[in-house]
Amino acid sequence: PLVMKSFDLFCLSSRAEGFPNVLAEAMLASLPCVSTNVGDAKRILGEGGKIIKNNPKSLAKAIFSFYSLPKKELLNYGKLGREKILNKYSLDIVVDSYKKLYEKF
Repeated sequence: PLVMKSFDLFCLSSRAEGFPNVLAEAMLASLPCVSTNVGDAKRILGEGGKIIKNNPKSLAKAIFSFYSLPKKELLNYGKLGREKILNKYSLDIVVDSYKKLYEKF
């Protein structure tokens, strides 16, 4: 967490993922995020950042677009991302979801 909080921006440039935990961890650290559209990244990220095509030009363009934003707007991306993780993917919520799933059977 200390290292993650020292970043200005988090980039996930994977070509393949399932549920990229590192993306959720970055969002929890209130980082604005840029991610390729792999696995559940788009679902996880939501309004906390930008989903891009998997190529270097798209990645560079997204990174530069974040650095051209006013500080307040950049911080808002981080805030939205953190709220999403806390509201949808916290341990209590995930455990409750599994419990409900198992109770169906």
